[in-house]
Amino acid sequence: MLVTIVKAKRNFSQCKPEMPGRRRRFARRSAILFGLLLAAALLGFRHPFHVSVCQVDHNPQTQALEITFKIFTDDLEEALAAQGARRLFLGDARESQAVDRYLFNYLKHAVVFVVNGDTAAFQYLGKEIETDVTWCYVEIAKIAQVKKISVTSRLLHEIFEDQINLVHVKAGGKLKSLQLRRGQATGTLEF
Repeated sequence: MLVTIVKAKRNFSQCKPEMPGRRRRFARRSAILFGLLLAAALLGFRHPFHVSVCQVDHNPQTQALEITFKIFTDDLEEALAAQGARRLFLGDARESQAVDRYLFNYLKHAVVFVVNGDTAAFQYLGKEIETDVTWCYVEIAKIAQVKKISVTSRLLHEIFEDQINLVHVKAGGKLKSLQLRRGQATGTLEF
């Protein structure tokens, strides 16, 4: 028994020592990376892209266009502030009672729908707020069929030069899309 212990000790002592330099460099780099990520999080690291999504669904049973906007909440608050709204605290317990009025007015001035050659006014239905996204719901009534739709979307163009507004339209069993941006804020789809 004594022999095997001595033999094991001898084999252990012949092993190459760990490379403390590599471990130290790895630990230092990891600490620096963690510090940078923590600093970015604490400084309010914002999303680097500016995109909104508008989904338009034609409902033949109700003869209406059901429209949903998906907009980053912080961007939307900034746009509403640029329009003169005071701090609205979207999605917060302190949310202003005037939020829906401001949202409807903003959407009404930033987005225009022309359906089958006629400018179509929409009715504001409400909003839902998730962690960092605001969903706004509107509807255009009395649309029996969609043959042609033009959409102008200037959402957030007053805030971001690189803003892209995606519009997806589903009508007659087909799905078509537009990519609108500053300088090219209007697009037309035919079904």
